[in-house]
Amino acid sequence: MINRNALLIHARQPYLDWINASAADQPSIVDLKEVSPTLYLVPAFDDADEEARVLKQVYRDIFCRELEGWCRNVTRWPPKLTLPLFREWFEIQSIDLVEDVGHGPIENDEDPEEKHRFSPQPPPPPPRTP
Repeated sequence: MINRNALLIHARQPYLDWINASAADQPSIVDLKEVSPTLYLVPAFDDADEEARVLKQVYRDIFCRELEGWCRNVTRWPPKLTLPLFREWFEIQSIDLVEDVGHGPIENDEDPEEKHRFSPQPPPPPPRTP
């Protein structure tokens, strides 16, 4: 067993709607089943209060990674990446027992320069014209 918990992130309809609206140059995704869930290893937690604290610490990074997977143009991202919006767009399944049965070390396949290639906070929206 490793010293991590995991969060399995499933897309909800508002996220699918955003994907289809922001990725106009790609074919539309019609079904949520076409969006694979993503498993994120997070700091270990023992109870619901700790889970809420961990989620508050990591949701923005997860949100950015999910958005960046479909659209790297941060101007197309929602202007505010809030925890309530994250919960609206994603179903969060908590996994408290994580085992590693793989052989060899776990490797990160991202280049160090690319590890955080997205902005954790999108730029402000353009000014409104009267």
